[in-house]
Amino acid sequence: GVALDETANQAGGPRISNVEIKGPLKATGVSDTPSRRKLLVCRPANAAEEAPCAKQILGTLAKRAYRRPVNDEDLNGPMAMYEEGRRKGGFEEGIQKGVMAILASPKFLYRYTVPPADAKSGDTYPISDLELATRLAFFLWSAVPDEQLIDIAAAGKLRDPGVLEAQVRRRHHCPALQDQ
Repeated sequence: GVALDETANQAGGPRISNVEIKGPLKATGVSDTPSRRKLLVCRPANAAEEAPCAKQILGTLAKRAYRRPVNDEDLNGPMAMYEEGRRKGGFEEGIQKGVMAILASPKFLYRYTVPPADAKSGDTYPISDLELATRLAFFLWSAVPDEQLIDIAAAGKLRDPGVLEAQVRRRHHCPALQDQ
């Protein structure tokens, strides 16, 4: 509930004096939601499976977040955060810390184009297939490239005119095209 304090404040109007949130009242454990299932692509059956499973979970997320295939170097930071969280609170807390590392990474937060080493100011140069995939996805779908688009771009096939047209026309990503 919200309690309004009807006394005038400095601005001359009512203000909220306190907020109380109740619930969920009968929650037990962590909720099983579609987004949680999508993130947790594996579940370790024992302690020996935890680190490989964490690497799979964080690698899958990092591929989407960084909009490109990832390697061990990309996962060093998230896995270190996973280990720290795991030591303090178990597998789930480790995953939470690893996810936080990915979402705080400049590789996720910034979209940038790396110019060729010999490029001069004002030069025009082609972008990579992965950079093209990112621009395409954000322009058409207002979202990061999905796994299919990343894989096609990583294979160097996105520049093929037929492949590019097929990706532009994929209906399940563009609500405006779904009704046609």
